[in-house]
Amino acid sequence: SDSFFSQTYKRNNPETEVLCQKVEDFLDENGPTPKDFAKKYGNVPLLLCTPPCQSFSGSNRDVDHNSEKDLYRKNLSLKFFDAMQTSGALVGVFENVEGMW
Repeated sequence: SDSFFSQTYKRNNPETEVLCQKVEDFLDENGPTPKDFAKKYGNVPLLLCTPPCQSFSGSNRDVDHNSEKDLYRKNLSLKFFDAMQTSGALVGVFENVEGMW
């Protein structure tokens, strides 16, 4: 899980600030601008995003891709760009699945 990865990374890199949270919570808690974010955490070199892939996976052929739940999952992927802007990160790593873009 993402929290296990975050805990392991933090244990191996204790000097590094590691945030593991839903993208909506990240955006709500960290201010609308990179300046607000930098006040809390300083400069951010990297932002890693692992969005839910159920909406894009070829394994979900029988799913209603216009359902509210599925559309919500698809839109989470777009929030990554908002998070990049808010954090002011220099590099963004976005996990991708075939068929996503």
